[in-house]
Amino acid sequence: MFKILLITLAVTLSVHAQRNRVDNAPKVGDAIPKVSAHAKEDFKKVDLSAPTKPTVLIFGSHT
Repeated sequence: MFKILLITLAVTLSVHAQRNRVDNAPKVGDAIPKVSAHAKEDFKKVDLSAPTKPTVLIFGSHT
């Protein structure tokens, strides 16, 4: 009985959290935000908001 109550509570909380979630992700067709980075080779600033060729950004953590 206790296990069923816990599962019901978990599902209810999950559904409630999904309804109240704020979606800040960009949508298809949204303008690219102004972003720049330093190039690895010569440390020149590169404007990533106006790509001239396909660009891949890789984010990682070393912690």
